[in-house]
Amino acid sequence: MKKVLLVALMVGCSSMVHASNDYTGFRIGAGATTGMKVDTIGTLKAQPKIEFGYDFNRIFSINTSLMKFQGEHNQYSSGVYSGGNTDGYDARLEGEVGYAFNLGGSWDLKPYVAIGGAHVSGSRELYNTGPIAVPTNSNHEGTGIHKESFSGNYLTSAAGIRLTAPLGIYVDTRVQSLYLTDNQEARTPVKENAQFGVTVGVKF
Repeated sequence: MKKVLLVALMVGCSSMVHASNDYTGFRIGAGATTGMKVDTIGTLKAQPKIEFGYDFNRIFSINTSLMKFQGEHNQYSSGVYSGGNTDGYDARLEGEVGYAFNLGGSWDLKPYVAIGGAHVSGSRELYNTGPIAVPTNSNHEGTGIHKESFSGNYLTSAAGIRLTAPLGIYVDTRVQSLYLTDNQEARTPVKENAQFGVTVGVKF
C-alpha cells in the first residue's frame, strides 16, 4: 500500500512540474493606468504604459513596466490666473506569485499578487499672472514661473488577474498601489494612492 501511495505521489508531482514548466515564457504588452494622483492636478486620466514580463512557471513571474504620465491645471480667481503642468515617468520592477489555472485547451487564468519598487521621475512647471501690488498702490501685471524636477524610489504592490488565450494573447487587469513615506511625499508632487491598470499583449 505504501508503495502504491509513493508511486501515486511521484506521478502527481511529475505531472505538476510538467504543467508548471509548459507555462514558461516571455510576455510583452501595452495598455493604460488610471488613478495616479499629482498635487495641484488631482487624479490623472488614463496614462499609456508598456509592459514586459517573464513567467518562470505557473507560480512565479517577474514584471517590468514603464508608464508616461502628464497632466495640467488652470485656475482663475480674483483677477489672478494660475496654472501648471507635470510630466514624468513611472518605471516598475515587481516579483509576482500566484497560480495559472488551465481552463482547458490553451486557456489559462492566473490570479496573482506582486510586490516590488518604482522609480518615479519628471519635472513640473507652475506659473501665475495677475495684478501685483507695489508700494505706490498702483497695479502692475506680473508673471511668476517656477520650474522644478523630481525623482524618487518607492515601494509598490499589486493584485490582479491575467487571462491567456490561444496564440498567447493575454489580458491583464490589476489594482496597484504606490507607497511613500511622509518625507518622500513632501519632496515630490506624486502622491501615495491606488491605481487601476489594463494591459493587452502576447506571451511567447
